[in-house]
Amino acid sequence: SYTWWSSTRTSYLCIMEGYSSPDSEDDLPTFQWAQHTAGASHSTTASTSREAVARDDGDDICIISSPAKGRMAAKLDATTRSSVQPSAGLSSRGGASFGRETEGRLADRELRIERKRIQAKEKRRAAMARNADRERVRADKQLQREMDRAVKEAAKEASKERRPAERVKQMVVLLDTALSENDDFMSHLVSELQSLEVTYRVRGDMHPGSVSWKRIVTDRTVDESAQIHLSATERDEGEVLVTLEGQGLVGLVHHTKQAQRGIPLPSGAQTLQQFVEGLQQEHPGKRVSLAVEGLDAVFRGAKTRLNRQFRQAVASTDTHSAPPTAPASTPIPAFSSVTKVDCEEALVGLQLTSGCPVRQCADGKQLAEHVITLTRAIAEAPFKRECPFSFHSDVGPGASKKALMEVDDKVGLVWKHQLMQFKNISEHQAAAIAAVYTSPAQLLQAFESSSDPALLLQDIVVRRGVGTTSSVRRVGPVQSKRIYTFLCSHDPTEII
Repeated sequence: SYTWWSSTRTSYLCIMEGYSSPDSEDDLPTFQWAQHTAGASHSTTASTSREAVARDDGDDICIISSPAKGRMAAKLDATTRSSVQPSAGLSSRGGASFGRETEGRLADRELRIERKRIQAKEKRRAAMARNADRERVRADKQLQREMDRAVKEAAKEASKERRPAERVKQMVVLLDTALSENDDFMSHLVSELQSLEVTYRVRGDMHPGSVSWKRIVTDRTVDESAQIHLSATERDEGEVLVTLEGQGLVGLVHHTKQAQRGIPLPSGAQTLQQFVEGLQQEHPGKRVSLAVEGLDAVFRGAKTRLNRQFRQAVASTDTHSAPPTAPASTPIPAFSSVTKVDCEEALVGLQLTSGCPVRQCADGKQLAEHVITLTRAIAEAPFKRECPFSFHSDVGPGASKKALMEVDDKVGLVWKHQLMQFKNISEHQAAAIAAVYTSPAQLLQAFESSSDPALLLQDIVVRRGVGTTSSVRRVGPVQSKRIYTFLCSHDPTEII
């Protein structure tokens, strides 16, 4: 038979003797109890009697003793709890002792299970943290790879824009509205610009007849999400071309000659030098150049006009009278005292005093070709400045490193190319001089120690060709003196 007891505590855990201990309440077997009609006692269908009952927060656990099974624990359901009562045959002393012993064991078991639960929770939290860290590191590495790829792509696109065929496409040509009225000029210019894929704009806020240039600069930035953002800005290139008709240049030269003779100029008139200085003040910090259109046509037209007028005067006079040598009644064209030589001298003086380049164009087509040439040159200018000057003219600019790597005597190669910069110094002469004096320092020392340094190099033998076609000559006194003057002269006005 089975005897029941009851006790109340903060939590419930049970110890099973003869069986493995359950980890939780859900592992305990549930016993369904039935009440016999023959007596007042409660028993199971196996005729088990009550021994002890432990209660915990409304959940009941029964401890059942059996000679065959030992002591085991079972969880009571709601129906069983309501029908089970403490046994009257259970002594208070024995029940209290058994309860205290069981309560101690249950408390230890409770602490162990709670400790395991806390450890399991901490393990799960640590595992989740490790997984989150791994995911974050993986995401950071992926983002870094994408950013590196985006940076390489941006650098690749930027390098494409530096190609010679792509540089001119970055230019924007700005034209004054006065130039748009020149049909010959505009027809040739627009067709050339379209073939080069160059943008042009016509503006009314520029100096009359002027042309300027801007460059489209594209900046590429990579954000935190590895996306490439493009931002295009227009940068002024600091170049201004002012077109001037031939008749206008003749007028400026005429006023220049009057100013040189001390004749007062009319109101609003200015000389050629004053005209260019005004342009430079109007465009500070920019390089101003002039393009004169149709100067030859002006003088051809003036000569044709004079000849026509003279023929008309001769035809109108009497055939028996003497022909007039100088028709006084013939009207004199404006600025007839200015000749083409005067204009050319004035332009040369202008370039020497003001540093303003001048280009003469016969018609609108040549003017358009000049604008195209300037557009190409301005587009190439920044990239040419990045290439240092090289004495290796045979391999072209920018290839000096390649040329030096192909030879063993790099200093001798540079020294030979330096000597070839002198006028009429051939490659064979430079090689002969470099073979005797292997560096500029040795040549300078030889000049200092020589009694006649100007003729030091004249007797160096120069051999050209091989076999029957070979020839032998000397450097000569002219080349020797030229090299000596360049390296040793202290007079800045001495002509080399």
